[in-house]
Amino acid sequence: VGGGENNIGKVELTKAIELKDDATITQDMIIPSGSNLYIEGVATVDEFRKLTIEDGVNIVFADSTAELDKGGINVLADAEIELLGKEDSWINVFGESDSLKNGWSRIKIGDSGKGKFRYSRISNGKDAVFYLKSTPDVENCVFLECGTGLGFEMNRGGNLHNNTFSQCGIGQYGSMIDSLNIEKNILYNNECGIDFKEVGNYTYQNSAFYSNIIGCRIGEHSSGYIQHNEFRLNNRGLFIYGVYLYSSDTNDDTQPKIHKNNFQKSRQHDIDISVIGHTVNARPIIHYNNLSNIKTIIRIHSNNQSDIECQNNWWSGEIDSLAIEEKIIDKGDFVTGAKPGKINFMPISEQRIENAGIE
Repeated sequence: VGGGENNIGKVELTKAIELKDDATITQDMIIPSGSNLYIEGVATVDEFRKLTIEDGVNIVFADSTAELDKGGINVLADAEIELLGKEDSWINVFGESDSLKNGWSRIKIGDSGKGKFRYSRISNGKDAVFYLKSTPDVENCVFLECGTGLGFEMNRGGNLHNNTFSQCGIGQYGSMIDSLNIEKNILYNNECGIDFKEVGNYTYQNSAFYSNIIGCRIGEHSSGYIQHNEFRLNNRGLFIYGVYLYSSDTNDDTQPKIHKNNFQKSRQHDIDISVIGHTVNARPIIHYNNLSNIKTIIRIHSNNQSDIECQNNWWSGEIDSLAIEEKIIDKGDFVTGAKPGKINFMPISEQRIENAGIE
């Protein structure tokens, strides 16, 4: 599974601890270092119980063609799971099939449950690790060829550092969360690196977004900080959108702060701003970034009618305001029909922002 140093090749289990027939773990259980664990169906960690996976273990899920909740581990309320790999002795998590269609589902940490992941290589899960109303704790892990690598909903806080996401549909997905500080991740060659909506007080920083179709997608009540990151060779570095909301919700409330990032060689746009549905606009604040030298750097769609604050950025050495206008699609490019807002880019920085990018 995967390539390079993450290619574990074929693993043939000659001896394994087996959990079959949707087994329930009713006592604390430890899978000792160097063992193999084979799971058929969904293994459940019962309330107030703990499953500990020591370093060097292979966790293998049987093929599953059933619904989402088949083929995985379900950690119930107030239960715990720990995958305690080491830098020189990783844990491998994968399915018998390398196809997402037939692959395993997910490791789900439920309401008030605890999940700790260290030095784990997790591959071909449909929704590989998912936290619901629980606090994410994932460090030094690799997610390969998953539908979604890491997801979290209705959470507050968390520890999500030094992870790599590659060849996933979505690397990280977050919804209805608050108070997150995420940093030092690598998101490479995914359809979408991160996908956040209804995310309140968060900071995503010191991370690398390389060769994704969309590096970072932010929308719907999301107003945190995207700062000190590297965006390179993505089709679109950032896609920021507002959405249709109920008639009582009329504020422009998708306002991420895009601050001190480096954008290089985006294939389409560094930043793309739009509305999905009607009514509510995205209104990011874009300051002190180094932007690519490409044909169209920032595009604002006709249905997004808020003006965008985009001052003090470096435009790859371009200082002529008319030349910069040619690299922007905004209000002035629409003669008839609905017109978007204006991208207010003056003043510009005549010098490259030296302290932008990863610190």
